[in-house]
Amino acid sequence: MGASEAESADSAANATRPLARVALAAVVSTVLVGSALGGTVPARPEVAAALVVALVAALAATSGLTGPLLSRHTSALAMAVPGLVVALSAELPAMDLPGMAGVFVWSMLLPVVPVMLLGQVWLYRMTRRPVTASSFFA
Repeated sequence: MGASEAESADSAANATRPLARVALAAVVSTVLVGSALGGTVPARPEVAAALVVALVAALAATSGLTGPLLSRHTSALAMAVPGLVVALSAELPAMDLPGMAGVFVWSMLLPVVPVMLLGQVWLYRMTRRPVTASSFFA
């Protein structure tokens, strides 16, 4: 890795660390305030607790890393976990899909999803800058 690539990776990691520290403080304070005020108990508290522990671990690793190392992986995990906490531990209202509505939805989605995925790949390849060598983000 060249000197400019190392500097770029260090500057990216330096920008990530303060955000991770703020997010870590927000998660810890939310858990403390929620438990002190007797907040609602999630439908699956063990799943919520495991995901919050994973979130705290990812944020702690991201905020304490020296250099880029795993910061892109831990920050990606930290971005994914809050949605999983809500989706897997809350009792969200859901209804069964009426019979023919499901047929219409799936008959429209099945041909469109592959086209959307190909469009995303095409857009990414069209708009990214050429990279001469592997770097922090590529």
